[in-house]
Amino acid sequence: MAIPPRYRKWIKLALLAALLGYAVPRLWMSFWFVGRLPLNVQDDFAIVASILPKAGSSPARFHLGLPHAGHQPGKFLKELWLAPFANFHGHPFHFSTWAPPADFQEIVARTLTDPAAFIPYGGPKLCGGYHADLAVRFESSDGPIDLLLCFGCGDVLIYSPHGSRITYMSPGFEVLEDAWGKLNGWPPRPPTKPLQP
Repeated sequence: MAIPPRYRKWIKLALLAALLGYAVPRLWMSFWFVGRLPLNVQDDFAIVASILPKAGSSPARFHLGLPHAGHQPGKFLKELWLAPFANFHGHPFHFSTWAPPADFQEIVARTLTDPAAFIPYGGPKLCGGYHADLAVRFESSDGPIDLLLCFGCGDVLIYSPHGSRITYMSPGFEVLEDAWGKLNGWPPRPPTKPLQP
C-alpha cells in the first residue's frame, strides 16, 4: 500500500525530528567533553566546606559512568548510542540508578561529607583526561548536590545550589578508592608510605 503524497512530508518531518531528538544529544556527548577541563579552576578553595552535603547526610542515588571515551572509545560509543543515558552536568552516566552495597554507601557518605577529604585542585593529570566514574547525588533543602568522581585521577566535581568547584581528594580518598576497587575486582593497592622529612 502506497503512502499518499500529502502524508509523506509529515512522515519525513516526524522521522527527522525523532532522529534529531535521538542523535543530536549523543553526537554532542561523543565530542563535547573530550580533552576539556570539567570546570573553571577557581582559587577560592574555602567555599568547598560550605557547598558539600552536611555531615550525616546519606546519598539519595548513585549512577555509574559510561566507559572512558579515551581508553575504551568503542565501548563508550556503543553504550552512548545504543542505550539510554543520564546527563549529569555534561557527563554521561548509565540511565538506571545503581544500588551499591550498604558498606560502600556508608564509606561514600562519610568521605564525601567531610571537608577534610578534599584538597585544592592541582591541575590536569597525565592519565587520559577526567572521566566521571561515579555520580553521587545528595538531597538538601536548597536542592540537589552532585559529586562526580574520577577514580583514575582523584578529581571530584562538586555541583551545589551554592556553587561549583573542582577539587582533588586528599589521602582520605584511599579508603573510598579501595572500596571502589574491591567492587570492581582491582588488585589491592600497597599501603602508602609516610613522607620522610
